[in-house]
Amino acid sequence: MAFSISIISFIIVGLMFIVLLMVAQKIFIYANMVSHYLKQQSSRENYEQTSIVIDNASQVNSTCINFTLENHGPNPVILDSSSNVIVDYYENTSLKHVVEELEFNKTWYTTLLIVDQRNYTIPRGYVLELKPGQKAVIEACVSNTISPQKSVVIVFSTREGVRAEYVFVP
Repeated sequence: MAFSISIISFIIVGLMFIVLLMVAQKIFIYANMVSHYLKQQSSRENYEQTSIVIDNASQVNSTCINFTLENHGPNPVILDSSSNVIVDYYENTSLKHVVEELEFNKTWYTTLLIVDQRNYTIPRGYVLELKPGQKAVIEACVSNTISPQKSVVIVFSTREGVRAEYVFVP
């Protein structure tokens, strides 16, 4: 009698252990599914981050360029000293290749905000929040005369790493 109670107890404990393993396996599978879902959500959010585009550029004078920056993404972009403007060009007389990183409010600044076909003049040095769908005209001035026969590359980037490039011949 005691022997059969021991065997039944071992069987019950064994079955409880098997059930415990099955529950642990289900919890592990559920945790993996949640982790996979969160990774997908994170990648979706990264995909929907801000997108900016330089849609045209023109030379204003021998050392300055105007370009239009447009926000195509769902998030606003701040145009301030944390944003970078880099101009890659050739100097006119010597055809020396020059790459300059310009400084906000000294060598580059926003001159115009375009919202729904309306233009708003921006005073020099003002920080601007470029909302989705809006455009900003930026004036960038380099230290040398730009060659009109060679291509010019403009790169704009934000502190978040969002960037736009544009290549043109003045």
